[in-house]
Amino acid sequence: MKRYSAHIGCVVGALMTLSVSGCQSLAASTGSAPTPKSPALKPMLETMDASDRTGRIAYIETRRDAAGTHTTLYSIHPDGSDKHKYAEVDGSIYSLAWSDDGRYLTYSAQLGRGYPSIYLYDTVTERTLPIITHDGMNLSGQLSADNDTLMYTSSDEGEARVYEYDMATGTRHRAINTDWSVSLQAKYLPDGDIVFVSDKGVSNQPHIYRYDRDARTVVKIDTGGYATSPSISRDGQRMSYLAGGSARVMNLSTGTRIADFGVNGLDETAKLSPSARYVVYPMRTPNDAPSSAPSDAPITSQLFIRPLQGEGASLSLVRSQGVLRDPVWGVMPSVAAKNKPAIKVITKTNP
Repeated sequence: MKRYSAHIGCVVGALMTLSVSGCQSLAASTGSAPTPKSPALKPMLETMDASDRTGRIAYIETRRDAAGTHTTLYSIHPDGSDKHKYAEVDGSIYSLAWSDDGRYLTYSAQLGRGYPSIYLYDTVTERTLPIITHDGMNLSGQLSADNDTLMYTSSDEGEARVYEYDMATGTRHRAINTDWSVSLQAKYLPDGDIVFVSDKGVSNQPHIYRYDRDARTVVKIDTGGYATSPSISRDGQRMSYLAGGSARVMNLSTGTRIADFGVNGLDETAKLSPSARYVVYPMRTPNDAPSSAPSDAPITSQLFIRPLQGEGASLSLVRSQGVLRDPVWGVMPSVAAKNKPAIKVITKTNP
């Protein structure tokens, strides 16, 4: 998994200090600038399903200076308003994932010179809890539909494998019970099956597979070649992914490619909205500058929203002179979800 390893490897050794002081509402920011109630976004918002329009988009903004790398985790409404800061570190944050009910956000963060750990942010209590802090590259955390189990990838046993962790009991087991040498970037499907990435069979040529939990069988998903970074729609019918650096979306049931958004300069897939009718994706735009611009002119990074299908324009949601990454679009928590007792977590400090 050369490309993926290169991506996560660049954060090793970064010094980070995790902010767990809770969510901060930002009336103004010197970082990425939202476009409050942008007129350009209004026509798109009026046609959105309520699940999309009322949801939140979490994303990462990274900046680098002489002191090192600095990363902030934000969330924002799809109209560019109500920006909140969930975490801030001197280093990197990655692998964002919303819970199905929209209350929790999981992410990985590098602390000191050790391995990445996985954290959970509760949007109701505004608390951050460590979940996985043991040795290994701990990435791609995702909560089960009932929020009782965390599925994640770790290399603590040598090669990267997918595990499920019962947060209430502190026990874990392998999620994919087959002899796959490398498995990572796993995502739950609504029926309990798992989609994951592996380069089994052909080194450094990863593909996306589906694991049938009842039959304990693995089938390759035909994406036409090299593929990584799967992201599944809430109904399990659509999957966004990277194909050799190109962001694509396919119908999982038919295998039909629905959209190809091309290369965005960041090796990131487009993430589906809750209704799967829209996507949000980052892009670096060095070519926006006139040809006369100096070679060291700032490169703008932006988050865009656009319809999944049709001729709708891509509209800018956030722009920054830093690097914007990993946007994920979650639903607004229901009253019932907000009123549930918070998840109780036994932090896993040993494999």
